[in-house]
Amino acid sequence: MRKSNKADRCDAWYDGSAICVIAVGSHGDPLDLGEGEVVELITKLESCLNEERGDKAREADLEKEANEIQGLLVGKTLSRVLRPRVNELVLEFSDGTRLFVDTKSTPEFSIT
Repeated sequence: MRKSNKADRCDAWYDGSAICVIAVGSHGDPLDLGEGEVVELITKLESCLNEERGDKAREADLEKEANEIQGLLVGKTLSRVLRPRVNELVLEFSDGTRLFVDTKSTPEFSIT
């Protein structure tokens, strides 16, 4: 196994939108990796892939939840909007249905 230079860089990470990989030597050349280093890089890549798959699963869950909420509210007429607490929002509909939104911090609103 080769002795790695401290300036060599071999890493993999997930930045929230892509899996990034770098393997470059101190002089800008591609790195020659030994078996242990390859195994370590593969382990990092698998971890990044699992993180990305988790993000995609959470996005699919959120979309499913949004569609279910929309199905429950479609055709209803909004009667009033209430703010019972700083971190809560209540939408009340003319048929008595209420949608409660509770956040851990003060919500930000944008109406476009």
